[in-house]
Amino acid sequence: MKLSLLESGIDSLNKGFQSLVEYEKLYYNPNRIHKPKKRFFYLKDSILFIQHGVEILLKCILYKHSPYLIFTNIDSNVKKAFIEKKNRYLNSVFESQLKHKIHTVNYTEAIERVKILPNVVLDKVLEDKLIQLELYRNLIMHSAPHLDENEINNTLDELANKLDSFFYRSIGKSYKTISGYSAFVKNFQAFQNALTTSNKELKARTNKVILDALKCSKMNIGAYEVKRFTDVNCCTQFFNSIFSSDLRFGGDLYNYYCSGNIKIKRVSEELFHLTFDDKALTIEFSLKSIILFLPKLDSPTSPMIYIECTRPKENPPQFLKHITKDYHGIEYVEYLLLENGDYVFGEEEIEDFFNLNKTPRHSEHIRFYSPGLLAFLNVQGLKYNLGSRDFINKCIGLLGKEAEVILRNDIVYLEQNSQ
Repeated sequence: MKLSLLESGIDSLNKGFQSLVEYEKLYYNPNRIHKPKKRFFYLKDSILFIQHGVEILLKCILYKHSPYLIFTNIDSNVKKAFIEKKNRYLNSVFESQLKHKIHTVNYTEAIERVKILPNVVLDKVLEDKLIQLELYRNLIMHSAPHLDENEINNTLDELANKLDSFFYRSIGKSYKTISGYSAFVKNFQAFQNALTTSNKELKARTNKVILDALKCSKMNIGAYEVKRFTDVNCCTQFFNSIFSSDLRFGGDLYNYYCSGNIKIKRVSEELFHLTFDDKALTIEFSLKSIILFLPKLDSPTSPMIYIECTRPKENPPQFLKHITKDYHGIEYVEYLLLENGDYVFGEEEIEDFFNLNKTPRHSEHIRFYSPGLLAFLNVQGLKYNLGSRDFINKCIGLLGKEAEVILRNDIVYLEQNSQ
């Protein structure tokens, strides 16, 4: 058997995340009251394969900088193995007769060595996830594991995206991403040429805007995939990029508020504003995640963006006193923001305000408090499936991870278009 570090690592990562997908089908399916124990075997496999893939690919990075960095000690066996490699014109020291006597660094030491390499940045969030992953792996390998399932899910949440971003930057284009992102990049220009020749300029512009936004936000997704992203800073960069383009985004809220020209902007550490160009209204929310669906590169279907919100914490006391519920049971606060910075709360007070002979300059705001899917966005001019638009209306209160799993399982349906 002959496998390079890169081949072995990518294979293990792919197997690990394939197992995770099977686990999520059983765990996050909202139609299942009793979650089958079979899910634990998928979860176990995902932890073991992902941890192995990460370790091997970390060593691939070390080896790329210097072959000696992957060894625990540069002892006589290591030196002899390199001499044999040179004399026999071997591709690797692991083809030498001493391959059983040379020892590479363990997982934890590989992390520590990668952190001190020039031009390699391992962010703290990813490092913490990798350390936690090793703890799970050790308990699985050496004992009867009794682990907190929610804690494991938090560790694995968006791990694929973070690993893709890290390894793609650190290894280069020879790294094949877990998602189809690397294939997206590789095939992009060929599809752009074909689309332009076929007079499908809007689709070509959309592909470019999305790819540019993915690059600047360090988010990885391929064509014909559904993926959820929870890093709010990355999501912010994605929004900034797509809304600075010449594309126009329409969309709907869960309560059927809709517009043909929507924009989203982060206005504080926690709060985002969703504005309608054709309505004098600002929607305020705290972002939890976005879920992206990218259709095939040559499909007439629009990319779709689902917005998941969470309960905001930035609240002056008067906001909390005026929280109410709509007919769906979703909590919100409706208020007017006056030019001088004052607020007007309450149905009666707002009505009295509009009955004034001369109303001061103001803007209308709604701040949402209940967690769950808030809005759906699409590129104006491209087609989309009406059912995918209505998904948030039929799944009010559904959390983002469950929505991702449902949409991922119905991806064939998402690719269809009727408008």
